[in-house]
Amino acid sequence: RLRVDRAVFAGTGGPWARVSGFRRDAAVPRGASVLVGRPGGRPRVLLDGRRLRAAAGGGAVVDALALSPDGKLAAVSAGRPGRPWVVLVVGLDGRQVARIPLADGHRPAWVGWSDRQGATTLAVAAVDRRGPLSTADLDSRRGGGYLLAWQPADRTSRVLTSGVPMVAADGFAWSSDGDSVAVSSPAGVLVVKQGDVVYPTASPVTGTLVAWPSEPAP
Repeated sequence: RLRVDRAVFAGTGGPWARVSGFRRDAAVPRGASVLVGRPGGRPRVLLDGRRLRAAAGGGAVVDALALSPDGKLAAVSAGRPGRPWVVLVVGLDGRQVARIPLADGHRPAWVGWSDRQGATTLAVAAVDRRGPLSTADLDSRRGGGYLLAWQPADRTSRVLTSGVPMVAADGFAWSSDGDSVAVSSPAGVLVVKQGDVVYPTASPVTGTLVAWPSEPAP
């Protein structure tokens, strides 16, 4: 897994571990550390296995990465199927900025940063993975979840949406202006503004990808 933003890239590193409990990629090894670097340079360890396990529990692996728009923070979802999941926010100097625990039995499906007029926000879409949902494909599961927003400025978090909009959710994306988040599910594409206003589409649709233009419309 690799994420690149501006002149900084981040990815998972070894030692690798085979982890059971992942439906499609059960046999794929996952990283037990996080590396960062710049093009042309040698990557360095940002978060090693020892720190990862201390923050996310024994046997934890990295499941997703996202770099903030300014390239100064990395969001790392870590955990293990059947155990609690957390999202760690780490500065590129290696300092842990925040540890965001998720509700029991919920796993982060997507993590992503916005850049709203310089006010960066991290969104975490957590989906229900309890019981038989733990090994169901993301696009075929029928569980719920919630969408969490966390702000580095004051290190506070709040739930943007939960319930019906997150049932069988299968896609997620920030708008280019950082003002709204779109969540796709069989109930439709719901646009959740940071101001807590929800706009559903007129008719139900479903998909696994949601995308916004890279630049705001004139």
